[in-house]
Amino acid sequence: PGGEAHYRRLVRASLTFDRTPEQIHELGLREIARITAELDSIRQTLGNAGGEAAEHTRTQEAFHRYLRTAPRFVPASPDVMRDKMLGHLATLRPRLGEQFADLARAPYDVRRLDPALEAGMTYGYYRQPSAADSTGVYFFNGGQLAQKTTVWFEGLAYHEIHPGHHFHLALVQEVLANKHPLRRNYASTAYTEGWGEYAAALAELMGGYRDPYDRYGRRIMELYSAARLVLDTGLNLLGWSHERGLAYLRANSVISDAEVASEVLRYCCDIPGQALGYRMGMLTFQRLRTRAEQALGPRFDPRAFHRVILADGPLPFFALEQRVDAWLAQQQGAR
Repeated sequence: PGGEAHYRRLVRASLTFDRTPEQIHELGLREIARITAELDSIRQTLGNAGGEAAEHTRTQEAFHRYLRTAPRFVPASPDVMRDKMLGHLATLRPRLGEQFADLARAPYDVRRLDPALEAGMTYGYYRQPSAADSTGVYFFNGGQLAQKTTVWFEGLAYHEIHPGHHFHLALVQEVLANKHPLRRNYASTAYTEGWGEYAAALAELMGGYRDPYDRYGRRIMELYSAARLVLDTGLNLLGWSHERGLAYLRANSVISDAEVASEVLRYCCDIPGQALGYRMGMLTFQRLRTRAEQALGPRFDPRAFHRVILADGPLPFFALEQRVDAWLAQQQGAR
């Protein structure tokens, strides 16, 4: 009783701006269609190039099966997973200054999650620097290797470390060190996870995803986050069955059946509404950037824009939007 009203409250709390679950569901369906078309284009290019993958590119289902099972994408050990992510991060790091004036000083690392925790955690988590360990660490799930694919690890590395979670959260600790505790400790799913997804997409402007397989992997991550919009609202508001949710996520991702089962339970039985923040937050950051680009034209400086976005740490999006508008008014007044 009262479940629908409660879910609507959870959605507003997660997003920190007003969108109805119905609007989010329809947006998710449009995003799925758009991203699927991009995936089809990349897959066609790979098929035309010939080679081992060509025979698997005729359909999305066949190609995703190939990405889950081909030896080149199945990690041989947790060390392979770690080395692959660290390699991508090292390549991108010299170009961060193109988009950011301020860089976090804290070091980062990628480490395997405690194996005792892996059965209950689909992917892993990022841990901020602390007095006990000054390094920001992404702990990844290194179990059940035969069910994993590395095709989307480049985007994952950017989401979790830089310019994603580590870049943002370590910087917040440094910038807000002397601020009021409410400012230092405020957290927003849509801001934090939306930033991670925005950052992973931003890496493409800095030369990331040069390999078409890695570019396909990034689009797979986007397909996955868009599917969450459809799934979360479908399961919690629109009467979707558990079985329908499983089938939908299986069709719109390359994750294993065990990971599909874990994720669907997360949406409907663990933290309803939380998964909406990833894509909705990313799209909001992109909308604010487009607004700034259109308002400032050739005077737009991404480093100045990102300083405005990041300088006060995580904010509710309604407050962040006011901050961006005030900055734009100041910039246009100066002109």
